[in-house]
Amino acid sequence: MKNRYAAIIFGLTIMPVSYAQPGSPGMGCQHGMPGMGCGQGMQWRQGAQPAAQAQANQSQPTDRRLFVKMPAEAQQIMRQDMLIHLSTLARILGFLAEGQLNEAADIAEKQMGNSTKGKHRGTGMGPGRFMPQAMKTFGWNMHQAATDFAQIAKTGNVKAAYAALQQVTATCVTCHGVYRIR
Repeated sequence: MKNRYAAIIFGLTIMPVSYAQPGSPGMGCQHGMPGMGCGQGMQWRQGAQPAAQAQANQSQPTDRRLFVKMPAEAQQIMRQDMLIHLSTLARILGFLAEGQLNEAADIAEKQMGNSTKGKHRGTGMGPGRFMPQAMKTFGWNMHQAATDFAQIAKTGNVKAAYAALQQVTATCVTCHGVYRIR
């Protein structure tokens, strides 16, 4: 049983790397995942040396994601939140692997769920004020998906919890595939 969950976690972990490899199915991008810089940062997988990285970057296709302009402070806040979300996802996967669904539920809600929406609103630099409506909707959907995951995980149904967690990560992937802030 634990091997099955380890395979699921390994699959979730390795999937983004497989998309960034040359020749992988990238929905039209011949070098990796579309709109994600086509594997930027993965040049080492293609044998490029660090000194040649600048030259490799010049030959890469233009990033086709929509640019969302926001002040540097708002960018920093947004990037910090996203790093928290990534570390939270890693912790959630660890809790799920250990069968600790209540812990996974608690951290999901406290770090990513609806209860975290708008926490920077009073600063005047909350990233949401600079986002187009569709981008805000992706964010709201991610927060809702995290809350849904938390509620499902609390039921103890591991399979349903993984399915709900996939909705969280799918929302992240979709938004990152459409938008960029730098």
